[in-house]
Formats: sequence, C-alpha cells, structure tokens
Amino acid sequence: MSLALQITDAGRLLIAAALDGVGPDVSLTDIAMGEGFGPVLQTQKLLRTPKIKVPISSAQTAPDGSHISLRAVVSSPAAVWVREVGIWAGDKLFAYYSAPTVDAPLYYLTASTEVVFAHDIYLESLDASSITIVVDPNASTLESLVRLHEQSTNPHGITEALASQGGKGVVLNVTDGPALDAAID
Repeated sequence: MSLALQITDAGRLLIAAALDGVGPDVSLTDIAMGEGFGPVLQTQKLLRTPKIKVPISSAQTAPDGSHISLRAVVSSPAAVWVREVGIWAGDKLFAYYSAPTVDAPLYYLTASTEVVFAHDIYLESLDASSITIVVDPNASTLESLVRLHEQSTNPHGITEALASQGGKGVVLNVTDGPALDAAID
C-alpha cells in the first residue's frame, strides 16, 4: 500500500505552534479510514466518508528523526473499501490521503477482520522528537500475536519441504493437514 499523506493546514498550525514554543508538542492519537475519494486538500478537516477510527497501537521514531512509524489494529463490523486515511492529533486532522477515483481503493477490509495498518510519516522540516504519539495499550494485542507469529521458526506447522527432480514440484508435509503438492515453474 502506498500512501502520500499530506499534512493538513491544521497539522501545519500544530507543528508551527510546537516549533515556536507557543503550543505543546504534536500528539498523534488515532488513525481513521473511510470510503471517500477525490483530490487531497490541505484544508481538509474531516474524512469525506469516515467508517473506522482506531487508536494508534504502537509507534517508533527513526534514530535519525526523519520519520515516525505508526501502527494500529483496524477492524470494522461491516466491510469497507478503504480509499481515504487520516491521522488525527486529538480532534484535529493532522494528515490525510485520498484515492483519486472510486476505482483506486487502497484495499478492501472484510467485516469483523482485524488487520495491522502500518505507515511511516516522513518529516521534512520537523524533528520527530517534537511529535508525541499517544499509544493505546489495549489496542496492541493483535500486533503482539503477529510479531510472535513472524518470529516463529515454524509458524504454519510445516515440518519438511522436499524438492522433487528438476525443481518442477515441491511436496510440503504439514503437521495439521494433508500433504500439499505444488508445481513450480
């Protein structure tokens, strides 16, 4: 998924106030998704067709301060064609992306499915140390499970992979199911 998030006018005002010492550091709190589409406007204050708003579940600042990596566990009781994404700083839309047309969705989120949304925000004129990420500790359960899965040496119960003659086929013996035959060209 490729997002060109634009910092909104409200986001720029928050940044300017933080840099001038007039306001607090910018606190990013939530990620929202919707089905709206169209041009990205710096004056954007809301998502066009909001469907989901979830707290940020984890964040990490790059060692050089050039960007922030955000993650959120996203789910919806109804299916959603995600075409727009917003990053919120409290009640202000900090950054926004929208697909240009209805037929260019980012992805389809099926009902009652949890996914981990991850995105890096690159900061051209701002040191990431002046941005605070408010993380909801209750939102990171799925992400922890995914991390354990990815670190497992045998996450899918595959016990053995044998290449047959000439590399034309692979037989996988799965501990929880029948053998799986696949042709590789």
